[in-house]
Amino acid sequence: MPSQLEGAMGALITVFYNYSGNEGDKHKLNKGELKELLH
Repeated sequence: MPSQLEGAMGALITVFYNYSGNEGDKHKLNKGELKELLH
């Protein structure tokens, strides 16, 4: 059973990958993707 910290980190990684890679590298956010993530 994962700890709360591990679960939270997994959720952050999942959200990151949902926003990254739409316009290029799946492992990086470009400015547009970052702006969309933060709004």
